[in-house]
Amino acid sequence: MQTETNIFPRISFKGVLIFMLIVAAGVILLVKPFIAIGLPRQWSLYLATAVSSTIGMSIVINVVDEKVQDRKKRRKRTILSFIVCFSVSFVLIFLTK
Repeated sequence: MQTETNIFPRISFKGVLIFMLIVAAGVILLVKPFIAIGLPRQWSLYLATAVSSTIGMSIVINVVDEKVQDRKKRRKRTILSFIVCFSVSFVLIFLTK
């Protein structure tokens, strides 16, 4: 039996659906409170998208598509999710016009 050495597991359609639902819910629920505390619209959209996508990706890769028991592997995946999601959200919100 071959052990899996990839950091990220193969993502299923169920994982994609859950990820998209979490991101959509996060954007719907978080943008207005960020605007209410005084952040500009673009920054509130960026933070809402980045936070909700980080939570969604962490849930999908650690729980839905592969149940990770190893704390070190879970932490590494969560940190990589944070870096990827915040970077991609920044590019999509601020650098594309």
